[in-house]
This record gives sequence, structure tokens and C-alpha cells, in this order.
Amino acid sequence: MKRSLRLLLLFMSLFPCAVVQAQVDDEFVSENTKKDIEPYVCRRNFFGLASGINANSGLIGVNVELGVARHVSVAAGGGLGLWGKKGSLEVKYYLKDCYRSWAVGLAVTRSSGLNGVLIDEAPVDSTQHLITINLLPQTNIALQFYKYWRLGRKSNRMYIHFGWSFATTTEKYRVVDSVSLYPDDLDSATRLLAPGGLSFGFGFNFGI
Repeated sequence: MKRSLRLLLLFMSLFPCAVVQAQVDDEFVSENTKKDIEPYVCRRNFFGLASGINANSGLIGVNVELGVARHVSVAAGGGLGLWGKKGSLEVKYYLKDCYRSWAVGLAVTRSSGLNGVLIDEAPVDSTQHLITINLLPQTNIALQFYKYWRLGRKSNRMYIHFGWSFATTTEKYRVVDSVSLYPDDLDSATRLLAPGGLSFGFGFNFGI
């Protein structure tokens, strides 16, 4: 009886130690398994190249993105576009952790404009008409939707985006010199070039 009691007490004293050790082993295995199957390194900051039509960084440019919360980042971009130099500030919200998969962004963009642009008007009397205009700075608000794909086991990624850029500046250009002026033709030409409307593009980011 005493022997059985001693064995019972010994078992009861060893049981908590065994449970603790099992938990430690499970955590060790889980952590190592997680490392083995983790497909990428989760980074918060990115530097990248971008291109697109009505894109935040212009026809071609660069951008920097900084993670500020679990699903939120802020980004700044700059480049060259049809309306001169272009810069942007943007806030993004990601649907998943680690700044991946789908995201929605709200940005403010600023295009510098161009001076001394020559526009060849369609002749109405067999005479060529050249108009010199200045393209004025433009400010837009852009709503963008992003889809990201990871590249390899690191945080490098590629993406596409689409959305709409809303113009907030009404005056697009200023006439500097012209022999004759046909406002309708000039308005149509500048509307095609001016920032605003459908936006789409792609880019590559490198985790830093």
C-alpha cells in the first residue's frame, strides 16, 4: 500500500514537468515548422519602380512605401508623365497581413505642367496653324486598387493597379502665342493629355 502511494506521489510530481516539457517541445517544433514553410520574410518598408497611365508616379517613376500599422502603409512616389514631372502621397489599406494580396489606396498627385508646348491645329483654310501653350500644374485625387504577388522567399513583390484619377484643377492650359485659335480643338487635345480619368499600371517593389 505504501509502495503504491509512493509511486502515485512520484507520478503526480513528474506529470506537471512532463506537460511543461511537451509544451516546450511543441512550441519548438511549431516554430521550426513555421520557419520551414514560411514562403516569405515579412517586411514593412519597400522601394520600387512603377509605370502606367495616370499612375501616381507618372509614365515611369519610383516609389517608397513605409508600413505604419498592421494593415496600413503610406507611400510617396515621383517620376515623369505626359504633363511634366509628377509626385504623389498615398495611404494604403491591405486586406491581409504583411502588406500582401489586395489593397486599396487613396492618393493626392501633383503634375508640374510644361511650358512652350506647340500644338498643330487641324487646318480649315489649307493653312497650318501652330499654337504655343503652357500646360498648367494639375492636382488630382486618385482611388487605386492593387493586387500584389510575392517574388521568392523574400519580401520582393510585383503588382498591378487600376482605378480612377479625379481632377481638381479646372484650368488646364494658357495660350502664349497663336496665329489663330480654335478653342474646341485645343480643349480636346489638352483633355487627352491632362491628368485624370482611368488609371492603370504595374510595378516592382524590393523589401528593405
